[in-house]
Amino acid sequence: MKLMRLMPEPAGFKPTLLLLVVLLLSTADILAGNNQSGRRESRWFISGGTGAALLTTEFTSDFAILTNEFNHAPGMAFHFEAGRRAGNHLETIVRLDAYTLFGKSDLPEFSAIGKHHSLSELIPGEPVEYITQNSSVSFILRYRFRGSNGSHYRHIRFHPFAEAGIGIHSFIADLRYQQPPSDDVSTLIYRKKDGETPFGVALITAGLGARIGKPGRVNTVLQWNAHVVDYGTIDAVHNYIGDERANTKTLIMKVSGGITIPLQKRQAEHPYLPFAR
Repeated sequence: MKLMRLMPEPAGFKPTLLLLVVLLLSTADILAGNNQSGRRESRWFISGGTGAALLTTEFTSDFAILTNEFNHAPGMAFHFEAGRRAGNHLETIVRLDAYTLFGKSDLPEFSAIGKHHSLSELIPGEPVEYITQNSSVSFILRYRFRGSNGSHYRHIRFHPFAEAGIGIHSFIADLRYQQPPSDDVSTLIYRKKDGETPFGVALITAGLGARIGKPGRVNTVLQWNAHVVDYGTIDAVHNYIGDERANTKTLIMKVSGGITIPLQKRQAEHPYLPFAR
């Protein structure tokens, strides 16, 4: 298997989720208590959207990129999130993601053939595909490059942002023949589920985006995200370097569009209704 070595091995990948989540939420409370109005106003919001996700590549712990063994294709992606503004620039968010990943190989030449039991009955030369159902829960810190402007601005405004976070990823991946080889052979070759723990595997996410609209109103949100999953079998096939099974990660790209709805006006005590004027 061909490799391209980029940089030395990092010191550990899996984050300490509990500690970072506590710090994230504590930061939100501290900063929210120091907003300019001096009041602990509700700044909660909810968002949802849809888009596309694509398995981009797999790489080892020392950032050596593996040759793709499939022709990957984008699948549908959905997300829902709830968050809270923390001061003029920061937001803390809990996000739920769900998406499907696809890929095909018309002439399978997997590095795991002859080495992993999952491919022991693979029919040589028969085209195959994978379909993976994914879900994740992430805790995200978002930085808005333009601060809060207050509800007195009546014009549509553009608010770019960057974000990063950690989470837990779960998946079910099916490796199948593209067409039934014969009447007595199942199309399903192998099914792989997430990791060896009941809670899934670790996830790191980062992204860029923009919120477009009037302050205090329903806004449009466009964003791009990269997910690094601490597992290398999202495509249902294990990776080998020589005779050794590789400890790999998976890079998934996601683009989406959606809306965000504030749950209360910043300068009012009454809940905000999306249809109110």
